[in-house]
Amino acid sequence: ELGRLMCPVIILPGKHDCYDNNSIYGRVNFPETLNNVRVISKSHGEVLEYPALDTVVWGSALVDHTLNYRPLTGLPIDKEARWQIGLGHGFFFNDGMTPERSSPIFASDIRSSGLNYIALGHCHVFSDVSQGDVAAFYSGAPIALWGPQGRDGHVALVEFNGKRKADVIPTRILQP
Repeated sequence: ELGRLMCPVIILPGKHDCYDNNSIYGRVNFPETLNNVRVISKSHGEVLEYPALDTVVWGSALVDHTLNYRPLTGLPIDKEARWQIGLGHGFFFNDGMTPERSSPIFASDIRSSGLNYIALGHCHVFSDVSQGDVAAFYSGAPIALWGPQGRDGHVALVEFNGKRKADVIPTRILQP
């Protein structure tokens, strides 16, 4: 189904599909099978460039779900590209909090990233954790199983406007 899409698709391995040799990512060569699909495979981070879209995307594959794994550590900033997007799987913590859960993402990690948008996964409820000028959102899950009523069953529709800003619209997939 992903191959039928007429746009680039990026897969970032996360908590339910960690990147290792036993995962589907070690068994299937996605770019060879589906030329529009790329998989972030490096745990220390990887940049994907899309010159036709004037966009760079950075992410780091989740390999080991621990407190030591920091999903937004090592973000490079490419000031040449108009749109700079980050991807990460982890739990959000305000600055100064002690993380009690794995894969912490701190407010300062987002604020200091210099990116236009950070797409986050790990939490199943649509949430805005933007910091400063950086838009950062958990898209949530498109199924209505988690979270407070009315906050699940969404995906994030992201529109990039001419002001180098990401506008994020929660879009309900399932009708109540």
